[in-house]
Parts: sequence; C-alpha cells; structure tokens
Amino acid sequence: MTVQSDLQKALAAAESAKGTYATFEQCTDDQTAKQMYSQMSSDMDQHINQINSRLVTAQKQLNNQADYSSSSNDDDETSNNLLIQSYESTELTEKEFDTTRNDDIEMELDNRTLS
Repeated sequence: MTVQSDLQKALAAAESAKGTYATFEQCTDDQTAKQMYSQMSSDMDQHINQINSRLVTAQKQLNNQADYSSSSNDDDETSNNLLIQSYESTELTEKEFDTTRNDDIEMELDNRTLS
C-alpha cells in the first residue's frame, strides 16, 4: 500500500504544481513568462497521466497478489491434506516405531564398533 500512497501523494503534488503554473500564467503580462508557465503546465499534464497510469498498474498488481495469495492458500491446504493422508497411510504404531528406532540405534552402534 505504500507505493500507492506515495503515488497518490505525487499525483496531488503534480496537480498542485499544474494549478500553480496556470495561476502564474494568468497573473503575468510577460508573454515569454506566459509561454513558459503554459509549457510547464502542459508538462505536468504528462506527469499526471504517467502517475495515473502507474497507479492503475500498481492496483492491478495488488489485486493479482491478493488473487494469488488466495489461490496459494488453497494450494497449501491441499498440499497439507495430501501430506497428512500420506503420513496416515504409512503411519507406524508406537510399538513398531520404537522397535524400528531401536534397531537403527543398534545398527549405528555396531557400525561404530566395527570402524
């Protein structure tokens, strides 16, 4: 949201600058200055359009991230369910686990003794 907030601040500043240049243009009698302020105001129109375009793009990216996050959460839940099912289908009873673990420990100790 910071990017959008910063862009909105920049947009407000650009619109303010454009208004200031238009006011300067109307308040001066110097034709060279009028032309300069008019050009600066036109430049701000371009800046405003570019910032607005970037705001639209940022909003689309934010919406896409929200959509991805939502679908990603669904994918995570599906993966978790598959892992649980897989675990449940190969689950050892406590006694089988203890027996397997003890066999592994004994084998490790035998290997250390032989080394």
